[in-house]
Amino acid sequence: MTMNHLAEVARKIAATTFAIEAAGALALGFIWFKELGARAFYLGLFHSVSAFNNAGFDLFGSFRSLSRFAEKELVLIVFMLLVVLGGLGFVVIWELRHFRDGHRFSFHSRVVLQTTIVLLLIGFAAAFAMEAANPQSLGELTVSERIINALFLSVTPRTAGFATVNVAHLSQSFLFLTIILMFIGASPGSTGGGVKTTSAAAVFSARLCSIRRRKNVNLCRRQIAPETVDKAETIIFLSAALVICTTLLLNLTEDAPFLDLLFESASAFGTVGLSTGVTPFLSVPGKIAVMVTMFVGRLGPLTLAFALGRKGKNLIEYPKGSISLG
Repeated sequence: MTMNHLAEVARKIAATTFAIEAAGALALGFIWFKELGARAFYLGLFHSVSAFNNAGFDLFGSFRSLSRFAEKELVLIVFMLLVVLGGLGFVVIWELRHFRDGHRFSFHSRVVLQTTIVLLLIGFAAAFAMEAANPQSLGELTVSERIINALFLSVTPRTAGFATVNVAHLSQSFLFLTIILMFIGASPGSTGGGVKTTSAAAVFSARLCSIRRRKNVNLCRRQIAPETVDKAETIIFLSAALVICTTLLLNLTEDAPFLDLLFESASAFGTVGLSTGVTPFLSVPGKIAVMVTMFVGRLGPLTLAFALGRKGKNLIEYPKGSISLG
């Protein structure tokens, strides 16, 4: 790739980001204008940038996040669109622009879109089933508001970090599912973290093919190269090891329920920002552990491992051995 091509890609990314964030800022500004006046457009710009970049920062007060908008469906729809677009990756966004022109999606985009839709549907169905009757989360809302907020609960673990309800009041079952969604995160080339949707799809397909005793790993009518599956498995293994180690450290240094600390670790790894409320009360060692996890999670466990590790040389080839499994 030449420097000219890199510069063109950078300009295209900047233009795409500006266009989406400007549209989000105007949409939020006009929605909030009646209530907030001219300041609505500043708030719209800040939260549009925060949502598209999956930052999760808001200007509505500590621990309140977007709870004041739980009954304002249009606001939540704008936020969800920004978060999802930011989590898809720029390559997929560019292909979506040409969808009406008869453009066929690339294999990468098909995997990203299908995996994203499946995860969003699973999260939405689980949120509605587990939280619709919970008076501390969605139970006090109308049916339409429950639907929008359940979908929002499915979108925000994509490393967005916004919340319309108190996360600490969610059921333990949905908290655990949220941990899984945060761990998977967004897609490659996006503004989000996690192990990425493509890694999860590749490993899931590989294990499914293994169960069916198929030699090749197939996904979306394409065959995935073995080295791609190996890389995806390595990413997930290293990421899971990091979350486990962070959780163990937090259990040694903090006085909080295990699930809350596991949630904190997964949120830090995926650079999500959601918390059940234990973050302000972490000890100094606990805060350091969380900060290191956020840094490694954003950098990428595989990238860090390759940077620190030495390339091995196969000077000796041992005879094959067999072990019993299962």
